[in-house]
Amino acid sequence: MRKLALRTGTLWFCGAMSFYGISFNVTGFGLNIYLTQFTYAVIELPAKISVYFLLDKIGRRSTEVGALLLVGVCLGINIMVPKDMSIVRTVVAVIGKGLSSASFATVILYSSELYPTVVRQSGMGYNSFMGRFGVAVAPLILLLDEVWKHLPQLVLCSAAILGAIVARTLPETRNRCLPETIQDIEEQSRA
Repeated sequence: MRKLALRTGTLWFCGAMSFYGISFNVTGFGLNIYLTQFTYAVIELPAKISVYFLLDKIGRRSTEVGALLLVGVCLGINIMVPKDMSIVRTVVAVIGKGLSSASFATVILYSSELYPTVVRQSGMGYNSFMGRFGVAVAPLILLLDEVWKHLPQLVLCSAAILGAIVARTLPETRNRCLPETIQDIEEQSRA
């Protein structure tokens, strides 16, 4: 049970830190911040609609792993794209923002299905705390550009990839009965 809490908490932390790190970096692309912010908002709708279909087609774990891996790829690409190519950087960032939005929507459902009924509220409270901790850390990570201009992107990229690796270790919950007791979780982990 502790391993489950640690994994889902780490998943929330990494997902929230990546989501808000991308969101807070709205001025880092050299384009109009209002247009970039508008585009960031618009991309969330197709991202969340796609999650609705992907959850049933490929499952919660695959959706979460894929979204976080692609967020990491987008962040990694933006490290390599020169600053003077602001349109390319913004397009990649908007795609990354959409993917991180999809990841965030998925983790809420996915983690609630992982916890047994008797501790679901406590588990979700812990996950929410870890997510808020990731949100609190995100602006501090953006300050690391004073150390090295690519360090914030590298940290956020690493967090997204770590989140994908952690999500890969969690069980799939699509088309499965939700656990009712802690014993159900222990039996699943032995199987």
